[in-house]
Amino acid sequence: MTADLNAVRLEAALYFQRNPFARETPESLALRLGRPETLVEPALGQLVELQVLERRGRLYRYCRPYVAPAWDEAPSTR
Repeated sequence: MTADLNAVRLEAALYFQRNPFARETPESLALRLGRPETLVEPALGQLVELQVLERRGRLYRYCRPYVAPAWDEAPSTR
């Protein structure tokens, strides 16, 4: 994996995290990031494999991570 691909993957992940309702194609995201589409498309594929993004046809969207509620660590008084 090249350093450029790692950088594009990080930029794409951060873009979708900051814009959780965005729906982007590889072409539109390449324009937004100022990166070549030849790097953006493989980066998006890797993010889908990591379940950071979801793909529907040519559109990609952010998958919000599940965050479990905080547990109450106080002992029960039964």
